[in-house]
Amino acid sequence: MKPTENAEAYWRSLADLAGDPGHRKFAEAEFPARADMPSDDLSRRRFLQLMGASAALAGLAGCRWPQERIVPFAARPDGVVPGAARRYATVMDVGGAVRPLLVTSFDGRPIKIEGHPEHPLSRGAADAVAQASVLELYDPDRSREPILREGGEARARGWNDFQAELQPRLDALRAAGGAKLAVLSEASASPTFAAARRRLLDAMPEARWCEYEAVSRDELREGTRLAFGRPCETILDLTAADVIVCLDADILQEHPTALRNARDFVDRRRDPAAGMNRLYVFESDYSLTGGMADHRFPTARSAVPGKALALAAAVLRAAGPVPFDLPAELRDVLAGAGPDAGGDPAIAAIARDLAGHRGRSLMVAGPRQPAWVHALVAVCNEAFGNAGRTVRYRPAADPDRVSHRRAIADLAAALADGDIETLLVIGGNPAHDAPADLDLPDLLAAVPFTARLGLHDDETSAVCRWHLPRAHWLESWSDAVDCDGRYAVAQPLIAPLFQGRTPAEFVSLIADDQGRPAHEQVRAAARLRLAGLDFERSWRRLLREGSVAGSRAPAGPMLQSGAAAAIAAG
Repeated sequence: MKPTENAEAYWRSLADLAGDPGHRKFAEAEFPARADMPSDDLSRRRFLQLMGASAALAGLAGCRWPQERIVPFAARPDGVVPGAARRYATVMDVGGAVRPLLVTSFDGRPIKIEGHPEHPLSRGAADAVAQASVLELYDPDRSREPILREGGEARARGWNDFQAELQPRLDALRAAGGAKLAVLSEASASPTFAAARRRLLDAMPEARWCEYEAVSRDELREGTRLAFGRPCETILDLTAADVIVCLDADILQEHPTALRNARDFVDRRRDPAAGMNRLYVFESDYSLTGGMADHRFPTARSAVPGKALALAAAVLRAAGPVPFDLPAELRDVLAGAGPDAGGDPAIAAIARDLAGHRGRSLMVAGPRQPAWVHALVAVCNEAFGNAGRTVRYRPAADPDRVSHRRAIADLAAALADGDIETLLVIGGNPAHDAPADLDLPDLLAAVPFTARLGLHDDETSAVCRWHLPRAHWLESWSDAVDCDGRYAVAQPLIAPLFQGRTPAEFVSLIADDQGRPAHEQVRAAARLRLAGLDFERSWRRLLREGSVAGSRAPAGPMLQSGAAAAIAAG
C-alpha cells in the first residue's frame, strides 16, 4: 500500500530527508560497513575475555572472601536431582514447645521452613520463630570453634583441647559421685536428651541438674498441682468451645499450641452449622487474641487476679457443688472473696454465659498470672464439666521438677556458698536473662571450671572458661514429644557448618566418657518409643512423615472429668 500525498514523512537525518542515493545504499545494508566481518585485530569474544580477566585480576588483591571449592557428587545418590527442591519432615523444640515443620532444601541447603501440613499441631502453619531460624543457621556471628578464656584473653582451641582439660576433672568427679558438679540446661521435650541426663545422674548421683527458662509456664504447672495434687499439662480444644474467657492469656499467639488454637478458633467462626463462638478477654496489652475478642476488657495485669477471683466466685455459685473437695488454699482464697465478689455487672453476665454452656465453655489464664489463679480456672472448668471436652489434663512427665525460678535461685545460692566447682551450661543465656538480684554473671566468673555450649559467644560464654559451639537444630539429630504425646524425630537437613555438637552429644561426653553420636542416641530412644512395632519400617515413616500415630509417649492417661478424683485414685 503506497502512502498518500498527505501522509506524514519520517526521516532520521538530513541525508535521509534529501533522499541522497549514498545514504539509501548504506541504510539498506543489514550491517554498517564491515560490521558483518570479523576484525583481524580484536574480535568481540577476545574483547570480553580480556575485560573479564582484567576485572578478575583487579579484584584479586582486595578479595576478603574465603576460597571455596564446589565438588560434584562422585556418585550421585539415588533420587537426587540437582536444582530440584526436596522437602523433609522434622521438628523444632523451643523451650519444651514442639513445632512440627516441613523444611525445603536445595542441593543439601535448607532455605525455607513451613508448618507440617498433615500434623494436627500446625496444619501447614509455622510461626515467625520457626521461619526465622533458617537465618540463624547461616548467621555469620555463629560460633565456629571452641574458645578458651584464660588470663583475660580468649583463644581459639579445639574439642580435643577441651576434652584433654576436662578428662582429669571428670575422673575426680566420678570418684566423688559427682559432688560439686552442676549442670544448667534449658527446657527440652527430647527423650534422647532426657536419657542422656539420666545416664549422667546415674553415673554421678551427687551432681546437681538445674533447668531454667526465662519465659516459663511454671505458674500454670503449679496451679494444676494446687488444684489436682500433681502438676499437669493443659491441652485446649477450641473446636468444642462455644464461650471462651481469657484472663491475660494470648491463646492465639503465645500459647504452645497457638497455631492449632488459631485454626480451630477461625474454623468455628467460618462454620455456620457449628455456631459462632464467643470470646471474652481481660488483658493489659493489645494482643492477637484481644483483637479477635467479641468483648475486650482493658485490665491492668495486677488487677487480673481480682477479676479471676470474682469470676470464679460467681461461676462456682452458678455451678453448684464442686464434684471434688477443694484444696484448703483455694477454700481460703474463695472465702476471702465474699458473697458479692467484684460487684461488676460484666462479671455476672460472663458467669451466666458460662453457666448456659456447660461442657461447651472454657476459661484460660495466662502464664504471667500466679498459680492460685490457674488453680481457680481449673476448678471452674471442672465445675462446669469442661474437662475432657474443651480442656484436657495430662500428668506432667517430670512431676518432681522444681520451678525454673526456684532452680536458678538454688543454683545461685550454691555458687555463692562455693558448693560448685564445675559448672556446665547447655543452651540459654542465663547471665543475660536470669533475675538481676542473683548476680549470676559474677557467680559464674568465680567458678573454677565452667563450660558453656551455645550457638553464639554471648554474655554467658563471656564469663565462662570454655565456650563450645553448639550444632543448630537444622544440623542435628534429635527427637521430641509434643503436648498430645506424639513422638517425632528431628533429622538434620545439612551437615554441620562448624564444629558444633548437640546437647545430647555434649551430655554423653560427660556421662559416657566419650560422646555417643546423636544419631545413635536418637535411634536408641526411638526403639523404646516404638516398642512392639516394626522398628525399621516405623523409623523410615518417622523420617518421612514426622511422627508415627502409634508412638504416643506413655505419660499416663489423659485426665477427663473429675480430674482430682482420677489423680487421687491413680
